[in-house]
Amino acid sequence: MMPETTRESAKMAAEKLRRLVESYDFSIPGKQSIEMVTVSIGTATFFDDADTAERMIIHASNALKNAQEQGGNCTMSLDRVRT
Repeated sequence: MMPETTRESAKMAAEKLRRLVESYDFSIPGKQSIEMVTVSIGTATFFDDADTAERMIIHASNALKNAQEQGGNCTMSLDRVRT
């Protein structure tokens, strides 16, 4: 949750977080190396995408599901799901 965040700001923050996770070295010295860790993120914004908190969460969940269906390691916003 990022209060008072625009759709574009939410999309940029989600993509920044995705790239940070993708590029971070999660290995532990002396342990077997870990394969690449990735994350998929779905975003939705209040008023732009939904008029209630419940609907916003549902829309963000749908965007996340779409990101996973695209193969993962990506961000998806509700406006991209609709197109």
